[in-house]
Amino acid sequence: MSMEAKNIKLNYVLSENCVLTERETECISIVSLGYTNVDAAKVINISEGMFKKNIKDIFDKLYVDDRTYAVQKALRYGILTFDMIDRVQAKYNLQPRDVQRVS
Repeated sequence: MSMEAKNIKLNYVLSENCVLTERETECISIVSLGYTNVDAAKVINISEGMFKKNIKDIFDKLYVDDRTYAVQKALRYGILTFDMIDRVQAKYNLQPRDVQRVS
């Protein structure tokens, strides 16, 4: 990817039409609670591969390339709300997890 293309991507402002599907909202909500791909996939009863595909689709829609920035950007633009996260947390009876940093 050229430097110009990277700058365009970094400076891209989300359109008002950027909407996550119900499944994508569940996935990013669970990610926001600190769950790994493996654990999150088990929670919503899908394969890890399908979970990763959902996360990749979210990354593509939000023009990001990591989980933390995806959650941050979705919250900033109102695509994800704390109420949405709370509903998913209640639906699956989830507790926030301590995030372990990988060095």
